[in-house]
Amino acid sequence: MQFTVGSAIARPPPLPNDWRVLERHRDGELRAGLNLLGLRTLPLVGREDVRDELWAALRRCRAHGRVEVVALHGPRGMGKSRLAHWLGQRAHEVGSAILMRATHGPVTLPGDGLGGMAVRFLRCEDLAAAQLRMRIAALVGDQVEEGEALLELLAPGTGDVRFGSVEERHFAVEQLLWRATTERPVVLRLDDVHYGTDTLRFVRRLLDRELARPVVIVLTATDEALAERVDAAAIWEELLAHRRVRAVRVGRLDPLHHAELAERVLGLAPELARVVDRETRGDPQFTVQLVKDWVEQDLLVPGPLGFQFRQGASLDVAWDPAALWGRRVERVLRQLPEEQGHVLEVAAVLGRGVDRQIWEAACAELGLAPVQALVDGLL
Repeated sequence: MQFTVGSAIARPPPLPNDWRVLERHRDGELRAGLNLLGLRTLPLVGREDVRDELWAALRRCRAHGRVEVVALHGPRGMGKSRLAHWLGQRAHEVGSAILMRATHGPVTLPGDGLGGMAVRFLRCEDLAAAQLRMRIAALVGDQVEEGEALLELLAPGTGDVRFGSVEERHFAVEQLLWRATTERPVVLRLDDVHYGTDTLRFVRRLLDRELARPVVIVLTATDEALAERVDAAAIWEELLAHRRVRAVRVGRLDPLHHAELAERVLGLAPELARVVDRETRGDPQFTVQLVKDWVEQDLLVPGPLGFQFRQGASLDVAWDPAALWGRRVERVLRQLPEEQGHVLEVAAVLGRGVDRQIWEAACAELGLAPVQALVDGLL
């Protein structure tokens, strides 16, 4: 990936005033068949007020050439990350923005945070040191100091420069943003920032320094997790007090749009959709996971008004996400040798992001070996 060197911002294609004009041709995505449920991205339902806020922030950042922030928060599973993804996807489709994304978790993984974001954005995964230097040189040209700082950000300890402070590392990320925005605005998606105090401090830095570049930052955070993390919550509250930060709460889907998700998008018959609506209580993520679980068990069949439960099938299902996942794991393990349960436990110990080679090596130490059917069954 290469950007124009210099500070002048190229003029991106025009951005529609209203995002709805981009949605009108997408009705064909609906009711595409339950077998594709785990393979396709489902269209968003409702949330028009949140999407209006996101789109307005993108338009403001383009118009004024400055940083705008939308802070999405609420309970788990309500679709905050999905909304952030939607903005980036739509803006990218019309050529109006470049996308960057940072992830965070309770246990920091190599790809998390600002460094992982830079690695993915510059497509430097698995590059050897010499190749990485060539990639950086193509980007920064004769700016040697900037190149060395970027190398330290992407592959700490590889070059001759070491960051002496957090501010120096943040400045390297800021320089990368500066270069990225020479072509068009950047949609900077920062997920689960309740786990990312360093990333929150970086956002505060951009606002305090009044970075004069078109960047719209979408933060996602879970209210329950913020309540448990004093440091992150304190910075979060500071950000919400800033004049260019819009806080938007994402709660449960209202009954009308939840019914639309169940009937129009997932294709359930009205009677079954009402049962799902009642039991999932407006939780969109759980609704989709529940229907996907039914599809995997072959419990649904086409009916005159939509998909319905197969005749004779029991509606005795798991009505909460933890129980649903537990039943799914049990179902997969019942079809495999007993030792695969221990293999799965090893993966759980390794954390939310499991490196396949590390997992296999850890299993080998215990005389175990993962089978592909276990991996396929849990994906």
